[in-house]
Amino acid sequence: MKQTSIFYVNSSQGTGQFARLESASNALKKEHNVIWVSPKVKNPIEGIEYKNTFKEIKFNKDAKVNIIFSSESDIIKNYITLILFKINYKNSKIIFMQRIDSLKNYLFNFKKNPSFEIFIRIVIFPFFIFLGLLLIDKYIFQTPFALRDYFLKKRIRTLFMCLFFNKQRMYTLTNNSGTQWNLKFKNNNESFMNASESLKRTIVYIGNIQFYGKGIDTIIKASKKLDASKYSFKLIGSIPHQFKEKIEDIKVYVSRNDLDIEFCGHRENPHLYLKNKNTIFVSASRLDLSPNSVLEALSFKIPILLSDISAHQFIFRSDEFLFGKDNFDELSIKIGALFENEDHWERNLNFVEQVYEKFNFDWDSEFFKIINV
Repeated sequence: MKQTSIFYVNSSQGTGQFARLESASNALKKEHNVIWVSPKVKNPIEGIEYKNTFKEIKFNKDAKVNIIFSSESDIIKNYITLILFKINYKNSKIIFMQRIDSLKNYLFNFKKNPSFEIFIRIVIFPFFIFLGLLLIDKYIFQTPFALRDYFLKKRIRTLFMCLFFNKQRMYTLTNNSGTQWNLKFKNNNESFMNASESLKRTIVYIGNIQFYGKGIDTIIKASKKLDASKYSFKLIGSIPHQFKEKIEDIKVYVSRNDLDIEFCGHRENPHLYLKNKNTIFVSASRLDLSPNSVLEALSFKIPILLSDISAHQFIFRSDEFLFGKDNFDELSIKIGALFENEDHWERNLNFVEQVYEKFNFDWDSEFFKIINV
């Protein structure tokens, strides 16, 4: 009898969380019956059944069922349903794929913009983990330091809880640089930029345009230090509603000061921007665990510069191509050095190829093994 794997998908297309759930679904769909409980997204993957709620799903009592989440809050929202599910289906397992360091994210946002809502989230977060431990059978973390931080680092309450709930299985499976959905972009001959645009030195960022969390402010400040007649910045990704007004103000500023910064919005094929010559990829993120866009950019074999957060250091273990996460001066200097110095460019490319090989493993088979343990 085939196992059934149910993914709870409560994120939008174009996000790192969605991409990871999509990759995981593709890894299982040949051997498992894969179902998405997805209130927001419909039919992005062929051969997968879509439901609005868990109530629509019925199984044989002896069926082997995996229920896969990537957000603590989604588990809490469905808590009663999951308890009933585990009672009715003895062979069911609840699996949690951590996507971000939620507490760090809440604290960062609270410092930037204090609000009662975020304060409540910070206060109740340890209870989220505690309640999760009562239900979750298997954890899959994106990096070794993510597992450590989630249960130990500065989390005394969580450590205490783990002493009583230690039967859960823990696994680490980082994202990789060769996700299948990225191959269509690599093999596509289309190019977004025309010949005149491609003569410019182009800096590309791909990801959610979270102004502070993703360091968009750092990239914009770095752009002001560079000659706009030579350098073009392409920021590709959806703009969260809370930053739309901020970005509109920046667009006015860019226009008035003749800066070459383009907010390209969400694209179905964003990585085509990385196929043009004279292009580098930059991430100035302050908050990430295992950034999809960075790992995907590796496969295009172009120079890459990253902020020095733990997630980026885990990928790029060389200070030469890292910059201080708030240091726009250092970023502008390193961008200029790449384009002005051919040896520096080649050294970065060689390093990117080495990192690519490290992360170019069969993610699908590794994920399949973990699910079937």
